[in-house]
Amino acid sequence: MVDLHGRLDDVVCLGCGERRSRAALQDEITDANPAWRAVAAPAPDGDADIDAAAVEAFVPPRCGRCGGLLKPDVVFFGENVPVERYEAAKAALADADALLVAGSSLMVYSGFRFVRQAHEAGLPIAIVNRGRTRGDDLASLKVEGDESRVMVKEYQLDPVTHQLLHADFYQLAMDKAITVTVPIVLKGEPKGVKLQGGLLDFVTRDIQVQCLPTDIPEHIDVDVTELMLNQSIRLREIAENPKWKPVTDVDTMIVHVVMPKAEESAASAEAAAAPAEPEVAKKGKPEEKDDKK
Repeated sequence: MVDLHGRLDDVVCLGCGERRSRAALQDEITDANPAWRAVAAPAPDGDADIDAAAVEAFVPPRCGRCGGLLKPDVVFFGENVPVERYEAAKAALADADALLVAGSSLMVYSGFRFVRQAHEAGLPIAIVNRGRTRGDDLASLKVEGDESRVMVKEYQLDPVTHQLLHADFYQLAMDKAITVTVPIVLKGEPKGVKLQGGLLDFVTRDIQVQCLPTDIPEHIDVDVTELMLNQSIRLREIAENPKWKPVTDVDTMIVHVVMPKAEESAASAEAAAAPAEPEVAKKGKPEEKDDKK
């Protein structure tokens, strides 16, 4: 995910560039302006006009590191997208099989240029938006509709070119829990391997959890550093997280340290390789004893 035009939930210092959470800053703003009230009049482009006297009375927050002014970490009209952010988005497009535009008119060139780059690269372009967009003439598919939060259910790739052929999605309700599969990531080297010569057996590499769509973990870390020989970690022993709960059986073994299989002795190996020859039965009529004298 590349936030091309920034994020409203982050603030950045105009002096030293330090970033911090907008939510964490709110208490400081409230404490510095306990009696501040203002009436806003709607203005074009989602802006608001506030009385000049109210603006003068407001005490703006300052950077805790350098004392500089803070602003929402977004690219306003007239500002440029940071070069490193543009390069990250360009690199992501270069690795993509297609481009999807959702809920944007593309009237701002900083977004439209990626549609042009995708078109020049021969990538299919799909646009989902109500009304005309700047990229309509370059799109392979245009859908008149609203965007919504979705999750990939399954997809199909061309076996030769590996380009995306088809994808199915789940539509998500952001306030309802869903069940997802999350990979397990092991951290550390077990003492049972390092000190006792054991082998680490990674039994279960992913589990199912239930959580809100906004709380889906990228992975679940399991620390195996203290694991000794013949010890194991089961799902119930993983630290609980308030944002998700396991759906997989909590008795499921995640990992354990086992003793390597002993090598068979050379003598046993030779005996197995060279079994005793069986007796060979002689054919033909048995010899008769000559009783004649």
